Amino acid sequence: MIRARGAGEQVLRDSGAPYAIVRPGWLTNSAAGGVRLEQGDRGDGSVSRETVARATVAALLNPESHGKTFELYDGPAELDWPTAFTDLKTD
Repeated sequence: MIRARGAGEQVLRDSGAPYAIVRPGWLTNSAAGGVRLEQGDRGDGSVSRETVARATVAALLNPESHGKTFELYDGPAELDWPTAFTDLKTD
């Protein structure tokens, strides 16, 4: 399963289309709260479905997210999405 996900992500990266790959942690039905973004498959934790929806919309609306892959978890604080995306490393 993980190999298939990785292969699909690589096809998207190689396509030349603008993209942001959002990798959510374990999904919960909790209300959205703070957010934590990480890269490199090092994180562990859960994230609300509402937070995933908000992050996905933010990634669509902010070109600073393009060309980046990130993990998404519940965290201690709300984010300024453009700044958070700018701080991420490009793939």
